[in-house]
Amino acid sequence: MTIHLVYPVDFSKISAPWTLGNNLYKYFISKNLKVKVYQWTSFEKIYPKENDILIGHAHPNPLTCFRRSMKSKKWKSINLLQPYNEDPYQMSYINNFVKDCDNFFSITGDYWFDRINQSIFKSWKNKMIQVNMGLERNHYPKLKYKFNKIKNRKFLYIGNDYEFNNFAKNLNYLDEIINSYNHNFFGIVGNKKINKSKFYGWLDFKDKKSLKIVKNYDFYLIVSKNDANPTTILEVMSWGLIPVSTKECGYYKSKGIINLPLNNVKKSINILKNLQIKSEKYLINSQRINYKKLKEDHDWNKICKKIYTRMMKTKINLKFNQTKKEKLILKKFEINSNTNYKNIKNIVKFFLSSTKFLLRSFFN
Repeated sequence: MTIHLVYPVDFSKISAPWTLGNNLYKYFISKNLKVKVYQWTSFEKIYPKENDILIGHAHPNPLTCFRRSMKSKKWKSINLLQPYNEDPYQMSYINNFVKDCDNFFSITGDYWFDRINQSIFKSWKNKMIQVNMGLERNHYPKLKYKFNKIKNRKFLYIGNDYEFNNFAKNLNYLDEIINSYNHNFFGIVGNKKINKSKFYGWLDFKDKKSLKIVKNYDFYLIVSKNDANPTTILEVMSWGLIPVSTKECGYYKSKGIINLPLNNVKKSINILKNLQIKSEKYLINSQRINYKKLKEDHDWNKICKKIYTRMMKTKINLKFNQTKKEKLILKKFEINSNTNYKNIKNIVKFFLSSTKFLLRSFFN
């Protein structure tokens, strides 16, 4: 039996998405399984032997590796593995093939998974298995042993303003919060300065100077409106910063993570001001809660075991009930999405990335 893994694998990387691919690869190898890895943007078609397993991330373009390969009748199981949230512009293309998958391992937080029955994607529910992201804590050692003084605490944002996901990251809202509060309390790590906050550009978190910058901050602030479950929240928790996020980042009902309302600047600022006067004891206790959460919910071995156990089962043939109206609604979102492969701009991006991969494959 061979596991055909259509997911990024690169052991020189310690951040998502490579960490999931790396850990799955190692786990499958530990089970004495043969593993082959493929690029999700590749045109390659996999020709499996009887009872091989397909698992990976599908591209919006139907001519790419996962979607071309899933048509074979020889697969023991076909397993979709990718982030999930409720944004139909991000997710709607999956509706073209999710019914033909045995499992949809949904990389997502509790907030999104708990809402499936009320969402436009409720017909997918029987296929879906929630998957957390994990973290190797030795890559993100504790930095924060003492918080800044009351009323002098600082908030850090780590992320980008790239066109393809700014609509989800909701950075205009972050700009409003900073503008209405005090820019001196905020720092930005990423590709673009926000407001008048201290701007560091991109930092290498393997570098001691970069970690020293992080250590000066107390909270990690992220205000996404459609984010499955960003791993930066886990990374900062491991460093000892306290995450402050919208529920739409996937994390909620956790005492160690402070939730902000979506697009309500006044209420958000009141929450931030309240955090400025919380006791040191309160913040240390929040750290302990988060360390416990990392150990219990974000352990790579537990996550990989969950995926392995489910995908090794023979075809389950779970029910997939979807009305014509639901299908038409999702198709409309897909057509208008900026991930639509028929969009000229997206076609150019796709061919450039695929050509680079093919050239590397040819000359290596």
